[in-house]
Amino acid sequence: MARIQLVTDSTANLPREMREKHGIEMVPLKVHFGYVGKCNVTPTRRIAS
Repeated sequence: MARIQLVTDSTANLPREMREKHGIEMVPLKVHFGYVGKCNVTPTRRIAS
């Protein structure tokens, strides 16, 4: 039988106690705002999206 693992990223802000109680693994996720490739992302463009 296949084993299922619950996984979330670090932006979910789940408390450590909840993750440990339910066996939820957390993977880091970094979000960078600013210049990305050929797309200059500004606060105004983020709000409009």
